[in-house]
Amino acid sequence: MALTDQVAFVTGGNTGQGKAIAIALARQGADVVVADLQETVGVEDFDTPGLTTVQAIEKEGRRGLFLKLDVGDEDAFNASVETTVAELGRLDIMVNNAGVIRAGAKLHNFTAADMDFNYRVNTRGAWNGTMAAIRHFLDNDKPGQVLNIVSTAGIVAMVNEGPYSMTKAAAAMLVRNAAMEYAPNGIRVNGICPTFVRTSMSKAVAGLPEFKEFIPAFIPMGRMAEVTDIANAAVFLTSPESSFLTGLLLPVDGGESMYKPAPPELVV
Repeated sequence: MALTDQVAFVTGGNTGQGKAIAIALARQGADVVVADLQETVGVEDFDTPGLTTVQAIEKEGRRGLFLKLDVGDEDAFNASVETTVAELGRLDIMVNNAGVIRAGAKLHNFTAADMDFNYRVNTRGAWNGTMAAIRHFLDNDKPGQVLNIVSTAGIVAMVNEGPYSMTKAAAAMLVRNAAMEYAPNGIRVNGICPTFVRTSMSKAVAGLPEFKEFIPAFIPMGRMAEVTDIANAAVFLTSPESSFLTGLLLPVDGGESMYKPAPPELVV
C-alpha cells in the first residue's frame, strides 16, 4: 500500500468528503487523525453507515485518533499536531479539508461578519494547518505533504459567492506560495478544487428540479462530484506516485472550471 505506516491529519474529517479522504488514506496504509468540532457526526456518510470515521479507520486495521479542533485557532492547531506526534509517533500528511460557506447574494449584500465567517475556516484554517505541518517538517528535517481542499470557486469567479470565493482563492495562493518556498526542503504542497460534491448535507439541494437542470448546464460531464472522486485525488496527491508534483491546483470538477455554456440561441 502506498502510504503504509504514514500518519495523516485530516480536518473536517467526520463528514462528507473529509470522511471519505480519511478512510481512503487508511485503506492505503496510513494511520489517521480525524480533527473536527464534533466526534459523532457523519455516521451515515460515505460507504460506512453507522460508523464514525475513526471506527471506519480502525475497521481497516489502522489506528484512528479523534481530536476536537477549531481550525481557526492557531494555538489549538499547533497543540493538535503535538498530540498527533505524541500519540501516533509522527506526522507525514496534512489535509486541510474543513470548510464553510456563506453565500447566495451579490457582494454588496454581505457584511464584514459574513466575510469573517468564511475567512476563519477557509483561509485562516488552511493557513494554520499548513504552517503547523510545515514547521513540524522543518523542525524534524523531514519531507512531508500538505494538501489543501480548495474549490472551483477559488480559481473561477462565481456569481453570488463572493466572500466564499475570495477566501478559497486565498487558500489556492497559499498552496502556490508554500509549494515554491518549501520544495527545496522536500515538502510538497498541493490543492484539490472540487465542484459541487454529493454529500449528506447537499442531498436536499441536489434533489431540487432547478438544481438538476443546473448541473448539466454548467458541468460538461453532467453530474456532481462524488466524495470518492475527491478521495481518490487526495490519495494520489499524497502518495509516492505524485512525488514530482507540487504547487498543483487540481480541478476535480467534470470540466466546470474550463467551461462556459453557449447562449441558448447558439445551441444546436
